[in-house]
This record gives sequence, C-alpha cells and structure tokens, in this order.
Amino acid sequence: EGVDGGRVVCSVSCSPTAYPLLSSNALDDLQHDMTSLLHATLSHPTIRPKNLCILPGKKSWLLNLDVIIFSDAGNIFDAIFMAARAALWDTKLPTSHFLDATLQEEASVPLKLLVLYSFQSDAPPLLRSMRLLGTGVSDLVQVKSLLKDGEKYARIVWTALEGKLKDEDLRRNQKARERFLNR
Repeated sequence: EGVDGGRVVCSVSCSPTAYPLLSSNALDDLQHDMTSLLHATLSHPTIRPKNLCILPGKKSWLLNLDVIIFSDAGNIFDAIFMAARAALWDTKLPTSHFLDATLQEEASVPLKLLVLYSFQSDAPPLLRSMRLLGTGVSDLVQVKSLLKDGEKYARIVWTALEGKLKDEDLRRNQKARERFLNR
C-alpha cells in the first residue's frame, strides 16, 4: 500500500491536561478513536493526491500527520480536521528526480566509491572522506578520475542546495519582516 500514489498516515495525541477527568486507559481509547477517524478519512484512495508519486509503482511519498490536542473546549473533531487541512494545505513536496541504481545495475558494479567533500567560498574543495566498497580492484589512476568526477557532481549538488537554502532563508526573513510591520 502507498506505492501507487503515496499515502497519509495520521496520529492524534491528547495531552492529559485536555481531558483531566479521563483515566490513562480512557485517554488511550479516545486517542485511538480520533486517530482512526482522521486516518480513515485522509488515507482513503479517492482523495489521494497524484503528486505523492515519485516513480509509478515503485516510490512514493509518505506523509505523517501528527495532531496534538492541548485543550478541548468542544467540537474537537472540527478542530482536528481544520488543523489537518491547514497542515496539508501548507505542505510543499519538493520536485524530485530519483536516481538510483536498479538491483541489476548494483550487481553489475563490483566496486563503489563514496566521497564526501566540503566547500568553502574562498578555498578549494576539501575531500573529507572516501570509502571504497566492494570486492573489485581499482588502480590509482581510476580512483583519481573518479574523485575528480565525484568533486564535480558534489559541487553541482552543493551549489543547488546552497541556492535553495539561501532562497528559503530570504523568504522566511521577508515573511517575518512583513508580519512585524503589519502588527
């Protein structure tokens, strides 16, 4: 389940202060009932969004929705479903490009080289870690070539991630400034 378009897993937790007159067993039963209702509603296949699929039939997103009840002043189920809708409305799935070797490809490669680089703006990249995995044999010339390729790909990934993180930081700071000014 979940491979054909992803799924949502829900849980509802209640603070004991929300229901001070209930025993711990009764509170567990209430949490279970609330979780069952929320999960049954949101995990139904008819409302499953298509964008949870990464690779059709193979990979998909699993969304975990945790609702915590701190207080109950009535109509708790409406509050739970409104909170769930707000959380899912605000959820953004990253654009994903899944690149992974198949089992057949994994088996055909007797050797893997894992590299870890760190990048600083004013210095050349530093090779922090290198691990050669497998039963195959490699000579120094091949390892040097693989390290150069690994550095190139690591820089591409690092540059893209750094740009996204800076954009997100700017966006969050701008929203905070707007909220502060609009008070």
